[in-house]
Amino acid sequence: MTAPSCGRTPNSWSAPATSGARTPSAAWPPRSPAANRPPGKRPWRRSGSTRSGRRRTASTGSWVAHPGLVPVCRTVFDEVLGDRPHQLERTRDDVHITAEHLVAVRRTAGRPTPEGVRDNIAVALRYYDAWLRGQGAVALNGLMEDAATAEIARVQIWQWLKHRAVDRETVLALLDEELATLGATYPWAQLDQVRDLFERTALGKELPAFFTTEAYARHLVGRPAVRA
Repeated sequence: MTAPSCGRTPNSWSAPATSGARTPSAAWPPRSPAANRPPGKRPWRRSGSTRSGRRRTASTGSWVAHPGLVPVCRTVFDEVLGDRPHQLERTRDDVHITAEHLVAVRRTAGRPTPEGVRDNIAVALRYYDAWLRGQGAVALNGLMEDAATAEIARVQIWQWLKHRAVDRETVLALLDEELATLGATYPWAQLDQVRDLFERTALGKELPAFFTTEAYARHLVGRPAVRA
């Protein structure tokens, strides 16, 4: 199934999130009509603010995880595009990013907070558990997330450990706590497999390019079809 999108071109690009922040895939609209009216519009505002940042970086469109978010997203781009079909003329010649900039962890302002480390671990574990049960898009903290979110979370943990922005003992302690929370919240969670997958993809000496590559072969190939 193709994710719905908004904006003016179907293949528009978006600037990546920076400074160690994850960009939410989309807020998931609640089913209750009353929940969609002010003041209960927080998920809509967050989705709109994310797209506002993208339009300022010369994006022409964006994807959303739910058709109900298309009007919110389209309004944001209509405000800057007007009658124009795109803003390809904005080439952003003022921005000069090199490969060195992308891996300059020590130049990042501030250190990872304990809450940020815990959040990354929790998000990765919850997504891994859902992924092992056959779910590709998962509602986490009121947002619809996909594999990219888990990738960012586990890669940040690996990078922080590599560059000693956090210590391994802290990560392991938080890992135990969040696995216990996951098991208490979801008794059916496959905790041993989730731990194994996290340790291999976030705590190893080498950083795997993607968590899915080995996970498919190690955990899914040869198993009966997984039902969500």
